[in-house]
Formats: sequence, structure tokens, C-alpha cells
Amino acid sequence: MKKKRIVLMLAAAVLAGQVQAAELKTFDQRYSYTLGTRMAKMLKAQGIGELDGVAFGAAVADVINEKPLQMTDEEMSEVLKIRSEKAAKERAEKAAKALEKSKAFMAENAKKPGITVLESGLQYQVIKPGTGESPEMTDTVKVHYEGHTTDGKKFDSSYDRGKPAQFALKGVVKGFSEALT
Repeated sequence: MKKKRIVLMLAAAVLAGQVQAAELKTFDQRYSYTLGTRMAKMLKAQGIGELDGVAFGAAVADVINEKPLQMTDEEMSEVLKIRSEKAAKERAEKAAKALEKSKAFMAENAKKPGITVLESGLQYQVIKPGTGESPEMTDTVKVHYEGHTTDGKKFDSSYDRGKPAQFALKGVVKGFSEALT
């Protein structure tokens, strides 16, 4: 009975379009809240897009209360297929735009003074040249570096950590080892 009451309270809150703080006094309430939180985080992490709260709440209530479902498994499979195709199309469009933006950035960046462009397309700039021999792929190197996205956002920096990073060349991304050897 408690389970039905909790689900009905959830469904009522969703149906009313209001989110109220749940009472978390009993273990069952805390457990239910924990599961709801995990489910919501998982769905959000999967990039599910917009949901109709009323329909979502009704589905949760129907399953937990063992009521007949309003759609067949086949109908739900078709809905998921359509949504998956739509999401794939959106990702492809976003990727195409990002690729064009990256190509434009690389073309402009290659024209800047001090930028070295390798045959593979890798572009880099030496801030302070090292002394000594170039390393072999079997060597470990100690370097200062800074990595930026095409929009200029810094994503990593040994300078920010205050000391050079040490890497085995055979264990780094191809472009990094290519620039050093």
C-alpha cells in the first residue's frame, strides 16, 4: 500500500506540474527518492531530450501499480526507434557543423606566424625550443604544454599545475608524439 501511495503522490505532483519537496522521514521514502534520483540522472545523462511529465508519470504509476499499459510493446519499440533516428540525425547535424567550424579554424590557424603544420595536419607552436636531441618513441619526455579547443578554451595545461608533465612517448596521443619526434 505504501508503494502505491508514493507512486500516486509522484504522479499527482507530475500531473499538477508542480515539484514539491518530498518528505524523507521513513526508509521507504528515502529509498524511493534515491531510486527516483538515480533514474532521473541516468535519463538526463543519456540526453533523452524533452519529456512530457504527465505521460512519464502515468507510465511510472501504471508499471508500479501493475495496471494495463496504454501502449503495446510494439508501439513503444516504434516510438523508441523514431526517437533514436531523430537523435542520430541531430548528432550528425551537430557533428557536421563542428567539423566545418574546425576546418575553418585549422585553415586560419595554419596562416599564423610560428605555427608548424605537419603532413598529418597536426598544427603546433613552439613557445620555447628545447635543447638537445629529439626523443625517440621509446623515450620518456618532460614537457610544458597547453591544450586548447578550436574555440580557444583551455582544456589542459602543465603551466597551470606549476611543473612540466612527464610522458612515455609511446603512451600519448599520436599528435603529441609526432610533434616531439
